Amino acid sequence: MRQDTSFLYQKNTSGYLVTIRGDFAELTKVNCKEHRSEYIRLEAPVEVIRQSVSKLTKQGYKLCVHLDLQWRNLAA
Repeated sequence: MRQDTSFLYQKNTSGYLVTIRGDFAELTKVNCKEHRSEYIRLEAPVEVIRQSVSKLTKQGYKLCVHLDLQWRNLAA
């Protein structure tokens, strides 16, 4: 059985929600203050998303340790 996993990378009120679904992953741009999607989404193999996350961390985005329950509609 596959288990989906979600992570949030945040910088101020801007963020990216990463959801890993088996061999593929989604990267969704979100507004962290309002807990909503900004309708920019990338679906790609996990390795491509990892490269994108690496670029985001170099831009100052930080991994949020706790994911608020308000993200449950967008997260895994």
